[in-house]
Amino acid sequence: MMSASKHFSRVVLSAAFAAVSLSGFAATQDGTRGNSSQANVDVNAQVAAKVQITGATAIDLDGQLASWTGGDVSGQDALCVWSSTEAYNVTITDNSAAAGFNLTATGQSELPYSVSWADESSAADSIVHGSPLAAQGTTANNKNCTNTGGTNATLTVTLAEADLEAARAADYTGELTVVVAPE
Repeated sequence: MMSASKHFSRVVLSAAFAAVSLSGFAATQDGTRGNSSQANVDVNAQVAAKVQITGATAIDLDGQLASWTGGDVSGQDALCVWSSTEAYNVTITDNSAAAGFNLTATGQSELPYSVSWADESSAADSIVHGSPLAAQGTTANNKNCTNTGGTNATLTVTLAEADLEAARAADYTGELTVVVAPE
């Protein structure tokens, strides 16, 4: 059986330990001594800005080029961009060695193309290879854009008529890297 003095010592030590443990929480208002006591404690949680892009699919221009007789040829990819800040920037690059956006084919000159981006509320803006396009907006409430019909941004690639006329017959390919970052 524990003596009253040992019990009292344990209670005092436990109370002292609890006071030390709670001191790191920076109470905004300490309680007063009495039959009961109340303290208010601030709780802080800083959520970092986040962004996600989903729904990317290949842009295949083969069908249009099979019956091409002239004019520019364009293709699009409808995407979903979600940002915890509702604002983001987008930077697009490709895997070609030359400056700008280019499709490549074995033994052939590169086939240049242009890229544009439209967010959910703006007309398409031309993309400069590797340069961020700022001030893009999103009202998506999740990574699947369920409140915006599944997509809220459009990536467009365009092969210019003059470049198509100058291109040799070949299977041209390329890959775009689309990076979105919160603002």
